[in-house]
Amino acid sequence: MTGPNETTVLWNHKKRWVWNNMNYTKLLYITKDEDTLAFFQRFDRIVIDGKPWEVQAYNDSYTTTKTGDFDSGIIRVALKETYTTSEQFMRESNEAAAAQAEE
Repeated sequence: MTGPNETTVLWNHKKRWVWNNMNYTKLLYITKDEDTLAFFQRFDRIVIDGKPWEVQAYNDSYTTTKTGDFDSGIIRVALKETYTTSEQFMRESNEAAAAQAEE
């Protein structure tokens, strides 16, 4: 895993409101197998070290060669920081568990 590598935070100002955009990113390199291929979907949220991250993109044919003719057996997942409240996280977790139980 790499990141976040950002060194500054962009602050926005409008009238009396001040806020910053979530801009921290991570790259996750993980072994490619049936479970990981099924697990990562765009815009899914995952928790790493207690902090929520959103899947922005994933490359399931990640290679280390310029020609791209070699399958490294690695998935590269681009993550962006996201926010959640404990209540929202629990609700989404419970809904996902209920959906899996129905299937």
